[in-house]
Amino acid sequence: MTTTPGKPVTKPAEFTGTARLPVSPNGEVGSTVILWADDHSGYLTIGAGVVARDTFGMPIDTVSIVAVPVATIPTPGQIGPLDQPAALYAYNCTPEGVTFSPAITLTFTLSEEEWNRYGNQAEVGWFNSTSGGEWEVFAGVPDPPGERTITIPISHFSTYALFAEAGPEVPPLPDMTKTSPGGSAEGSSLWLWSGLIIAIIGVGFLIIRRQKND
Repeated sequence: MTTTPGKPVTKPAEFTGTARLPVSPNGEVGSTVILWADDHSGYLTIGAGVVARDTFGMPIDTVSIVAVPVATIPTPGQIGPLDQPAALYAYNCTPEGVTFSPAITLTFTLSEEEWNRYGNQAEVGWFNSTSGGEWEVFAGVPDPPGERTITIPISHFSTYALFAEAGPEVPPLPDMTKTSPGGSAEGSSLWLWSGLIIAIIGVGFLIIRRQKND
């Protein structure tokens, strides 16, 4: 009895920042590529068989993903159910306008603290520069528990961001003129005045007693 060996599993090639895709003349990717952003919190997965083309319909073999400071991206008025969205992560995928068929994926990875706070209500948006500069909601789906990731399918390159509802403001520091470890400042002032009055009465009593003795 003879056995036919199975097809060997090829481990995805991993890159950071920019990757050269193994593409055929028609733009079909030959093997899976994982491309991490420079902050190592987001990454693209480009599967084997995906066809990548530029805005002119020509095959594309070089792609990039760069983390964008969230303070520099346009602020959306609303993202899905989020009334006051704040960006947690943002990535610029280039060349802009490149299309993928079938879709590739973009994955956002969160810390344990971020996942516990935002994982169930985070929303993904992409910046549509051709519609007057607006953010549009993308259908992001949380991955299995324990992975702390949110993955979305994308069929074209643009700027993508993960948003969450803006948290409450940090409460103000206590007014140290009113409180102290030993009690309130008002209480300290009361004790000061009481001591001063007692001292004045004591001095007056001594003066009167001395005058009587004289």
